[in-house]
Amino acid sequence: MKLTLQPLPYAENALEPIMSSETVHLHYHMHHAGYVKKTNELLGSSADRYASLEAVIDDAATRRQDLFNQAAQAWNHEFFWRSMHAATDSQAPTVPPVVSALVKRDFGSTDKLIQDLLARADAHFASGWLWLVLDDNALVTTTTPNARPAFIDGLYPLLTIDLWEHAYYVDYRNRRREFVEKCCSKLLNWDFAATRIREHGHDVARAQARA
Repeated sequence: MKLTLQPLPYAENALEPIMSSETVHLHYHMHHAGYVKKTNELLGSSADRYASLEAVIDDAATRRQDLFNQAAQAWNHEFFWRSMHAATDSQAPTVPPVVSALVKRDFGSTDKLIQDLLARADAHFASGWLWLVLDDNALVTTTTPNARPAFIDGLYPLLTIDLWEHAYYVDYRNRRREFVEKCCSKLLNWDFAATRIREHGHDVARAQARA
């Protein structure tokens, strides 16, 4: 397995005005690309042992912190780009029924879910990642420190927001909460979350019945 830098799912200016093209360019071509490059260097000839990046992360978690950090950051960033969608100035993105049923059941409303995400981000110290995940059949929010992906803790990621400074400092300086709030209200790709739920095989009918 040789890791490759996947193309962005949109143009570099597609997340403006929430994320500038300068931020996306630096984030993707410098940080994300750097994690991919370093992962390949650390894997070296052992790359053929692994069928996927997830397998690399799982194996390195307790044995090689250097490889774990680089590989996990490569995975997290690929997931982050897919968790965002092209910005629209007029209205918040539509939440598909398969997602809204779970949101209503576990949080009451999308607004309450976003407030929970913001509270999680506010409480998180230093770098890391903000997640919307399935924990068994429950929709929950959480954060992970540094490079740690949510799946390593047995959670099933649906969406993520990067809490590292390189994700927001060019545009927001130290105002991380403002960055997270705008991502939550304008950029979260709920269609991607819906696809992830379907891939997971979640019992949607039960969720809708309880909503």
